[in-house]
Amino acid sequence: ATANASGVASFTFTLSAAGVYTLTATNASGAVVSTQTLTVHSVSAAGVAPSGQLSFTGFDGLPLAVGGGVLVLAGAGAVLVARRRKSAQVPS
Repeated sequence: ATANASGVASFTFTLSAAGVYTLTATNASGAVVSTQTLTVHSVSAAGVAPSGQLSFTGFDGLPLAVGGGVLVLAGAGAVLVARRRKSAQVPS
């Protein structure tokens, strides 16, 4: 890959076998500017069985949704009470 004017290079490659790979980036004169090591682990077809469910990320949004709903209902109740008090007042 060749870097753009900002010095950013992007590329795509495929590693078809498990193992340890080394990526080396060089400049135009051939000097090494970066070296990265990649480790690719093999996974058997049996190890990746679809479960039919989404992955669990550790976040349960139900309490947050219930809390938000309670706040909306409390706000609506406060508005109704304020309107009734205002309409019940007799001008003097």
